[in-house]
Amino acid sequence: MKSAKPRKSYKSEALVLRTYDYGESDRIVVLYTLDYGKIRGIAKGAKRSTRRFANILESFSQINVLFSRRPHDGLFLIEEGSIINHFRGIRSDLKKTLFSSYILDLADNFTPENKPQGELFTTLVNFLNVLDYKDVNEYVLHIFELKLLKLAGYKPHLETCLVCKESLKEGKRYCFIPREGGIKCSSCFTQDSPAYPALSAGTIKMLLLGSTAKVENLWEIVVNEETTKEARLFLDRFIGELLGKEIKSLHVLREVSRLGIA
Repeated sequence: MKSAKPRKSYKSEALVLRTYDYGESDRIVVLYTLDYGKIRGIAKGAKRSTRRFANILESFSQINVLFSRRPHDGLFLIEEGSIINHFRGIRSDLKKTLFSSYILDLADNFTPENKPQGELFTTLVNFLNVLDYKDVNEYVLHIFELKLLKLAGYKPHLETCLVCKESLKEGKRYCFIPREGGIKCSSCFTQDSPAYPALSAGTIKMLLLGSTAKVENLWEIVVNEETTKEARLFLDRFIGELLGKEIKSLHVLREVSRLGIA
């Protein structure tokens, strides 16, 4: 009888993207790791053992984790871990919690498994670190969306018109074409263009400014309500076009904000 192939062990820093129950005592854990990208593993007995996995399997916890897998296994085995940052400032605030949940849901939806991207991991950690002590800001949310889209290979083309290649001009209007992933200027609009999200040159410039700024400096950028609204409509349409769905955590965040609960 052939002996089972040995398990190969791995260790990495990670963020917990989400978890869900599996059977009576186990949990499936989705992690975004610094060294191995997104992985999916099983934590045996996690629902019953409060000591072995105490606090480390909660969403958006930053942890050190040890995991292993045999060749051809579907899931990694989560063996043990330790907390780096539990982000108590986020967990004590409902709106920050919803904001963070959306950030990680977005990362989960746009990343394949087992493909490491250290810059994305660092971006996620930086946003959570700053959000832990800063107030929620919708402009910052949209800048995160832009940064993630760029890292995922879906950076929208905002610098020039897709048709005439003209650079942005102050006072000129543009529309964003989700299926083409870029903007068209008012001179190149077609009859269908009014159905697409409208963007002013000012809004586009503020988005481009934020997309190159350091995370900790984003809260210093002041934008008006019109800029926020245009950014919201454009990014909702573009992300929806790419994913073919609305992310549930974003819907919850918007409803809570609309009702003034948080």
